Amino acid sequence: MPALRLNSLSKEYKIGDLLVVKIEKIVPRGFGLAFAENLTVFVPLSVPGDQLRVQLTQIKKHTAFAEITGIIEPGPTRIEAPCPYFGTCGGCDFQQMSYATQLETKVAMLRDCLVRIGKIEFDREIPMIPSPEPFQYRSRARWHVDRNARKIGYFIRQRSRPLAVMMGKFRSIRQICRSRPRR
Repeated sequence: MPALRLNSLSKEYKIGDLLVVKIEKIVPRGFGLAFAENLTVFVPLSVPGDQLRVQLTQIKKHTAFAEITGIIEPGPTRIEAPCPYFGTCGGCDFQQMSYATQLETKVAMLRDCLVRIGKIEFDREIPMIPSPEPFQYRSRARWHVDRNARKIGYFIRQRSRPLAVMMGKFRSIRQICRSRPRR
C-alpha cells in the first residue's frame, strides 16, 4: 500500500484561481491570514472575520498571496478607510479596521513574534498608547520622487513608482489624508 502524503494538495492551485476564504487574524505587514485546504493564504487590506472572494496572485508550495475581488461578508470591525488614497497608496495597512482593532492587532502581532521568533511566553499585559487622533497622523513619512513623470508621493501598493498626491495644494500630510482624490 502506498504511503499517504499528508502535505500534498488534493487540488492544484494556480495563479488567477478564485477562492472564498475567511480571515482568521492579521499578521505582520498587514496581511490577513486565511486557510484553504492545506494552503495558507495571505490577503492584504483584510480584517479579522472578513469572508472574502480572493484571486491568487502568487503561490509558493503551501503558501499563497491573494488580492480581494469581493467582500462576501465584512468582518465586524471593518470600516470605510478615511484616507482617499487607501488601497492604492502603499503607506498604510490598517485603515480598513476600527482603531481599537488596529491597536489590538498590533499587540497580538508583537505577542506572536515574541513567542514564535523569540520563544518568549509573555503573559502580562502589553500596554499600547493610543494616538489622540486615531487617523490622519504619521510618525514618519518617506516620499518618493519620479523625476521623469514629475510626481511625488508614496509608492503605489506593490509597485515601484510613486503615487502622485498633488503636493502643490497641501502643506502637511494631515491635509493630504483629509483630501479626496479627483476622478
